Amino acid sequence: MQFIKDSRLISEQEWKNSILWIRNKFDNNLVEDKRQAMKLIKECLIDAIRKRSTKKFGILLSGGLDSSLLALICKKLKYNFTCYSVGLDASADINAAERLAKNLGLDHKVRIYRINEYKELLEETIKILGTDDMAKISVGTVVLAGLKFAKENKEKTVFGGLGSEEIFCGYNRHFKAFKSSYKRVHEECWNGLIGMYKKDLTRDFDISDYTGVEIKTPFLDKELIINTMKIHPKLKINNETKKIILRKVALNLGLKEEFALRKKIAAQYGSNFDKAIEKLAKRNGFKQKGDYITSLLDNL
Repeated sequence: MQFIKDSRLISEQEWKNSILWIRNKFDNNLVEDKRQAMKLIKECLIDAIRKRSTKKFGILLSGGLDSSLLALICKKLKYNFTCYSVGLDASADINAAERLAKNLGLDHKVRIYRINEYKELLEETIKILGTDDMAKISVGTVVLAGLKFAKENKEKTVFGGLGSEEIFCGYNRHFKAFKSSYKRVHEECWNGLIGMYKKDLTRDFDISDYTGVEIKTPFLDKELIINTMKIHPKLKINNETKKIILRKVALNLGLKEEFALRKKIAAQYGSNFDKAIEKLAKRNGFKQKGDYITSLLDNL
């Protein structure tokens, strides 16, 4: 989906209208055949990556399903790219990313933050976003760290996995909807896409604009969204597993089970940046992380 126009983020209403324009109903026409669904996803995702590829680019690599799959496909397409991972020492995402890079033979760079360095990153993120919203800030520090690291290595664009959770049912709210009905899951996917504007798009655009590094989002490709939303939710989620069909596509393409079946860990937790906020809050006499974030915003 095009959410940048003339180097600016489109309005929230424009984004909503673009989603409503392609929104489909939950009916008997949804694809229920696993092979057909996998073929649709594979073809659309590869095409989405091809459309966004440049002579040289980066991939923000966490070692999770989405970024690992992007790296695998780009490797198969023989593109010239470098993977970037950020976090505190011994973070789950850095460990997973390093194992994936070794397995696939990727050009991989890692930036490990110390607590004091992270404090500067945190303050910089709060200044850019101008909010004390904990979710936005904690995820935003991961995005900012990744883009700054890529920029240091002369990257102008990086690939990210934004959008995958929405269309493949990757959040706990999709589990909650599943307990109600498949129709509710389908509706939750569309509502989530609309809600991305305030939650994700504004955050990532502001950070991208600040750093001068463009984030490309293959999972938000219009054709991929349309075709993925033609797939029945029962192929995406069950009582135990989210993003089922995407995991099957990843396995089919040759991604090891360790990465294809890895459970989602939110960026702020996988990087250990959330723990860094907690430690800094305690060091500065705050019992609640949110109060510490608010104090930093107030002192800008």
